[in-house]
Amino acid sequence: LTLPQLGEVDARLRLEGNQLLLNLNASDAVTRQRMRDASEALQRQFEAAGLTLTTLGINAPAEE
Repeated sequence: LTLPQLGEVDARLRLEGNQLLLNLNASDAVTRQRMRDASEALQRQFEAAGLTLTTLGINAPAEE
């Protein structure tokens, strides 16, 4: 995904019942920090939608 305020972010989601596993990768350190800062709000939004965010990973992409 290329997001207007965050730039390029790779998102991997896995839904198991009502449990969501979410891994986000971004090259930009500022983007990763902004996502970490917003992680509690994101978790609350998923809970309001009836989903439990069981895993949230925010990382730099792996070197290939």
